[in-house]
Amino acid sequence: MEPQEQQALLDTLNSERFADTAPATVHATLLDEGQYLGSVRTMYRLLAANGGCRERRNQPTHPAYTKPELLAVAPNQVWSGTSPNSRGRPSGPASTCT
Repeated sequence: MEPQEQQALLDTLNSERFADTAPATVHATLLDEGQYLGSVRTMYRLLAANGGCRERRNQPTHPAYTKPELLAVAPNQVWSGTSPNSRGRPSGPASTCT
């Protein structure tokens, strides 16, 4: 494709009329009007080469995970049920109650 044709296609894709339109829709609209500037794949290729092919909507981002911190300033303030040294009912075959 000649540089002049590429520029004409980029100008059409970046025009106000087609600014928020997918290349496939632009291609179909131009064909309905009797114009053929290039294939859909060519449109995507030109947009990608010129930084125009990206997600146009703002994507949500998850907040950064912060590990919970257990802080005790006195005895018996922090209790965790997953500690291997925690006191409680023993488990295992010897701990059955009769």
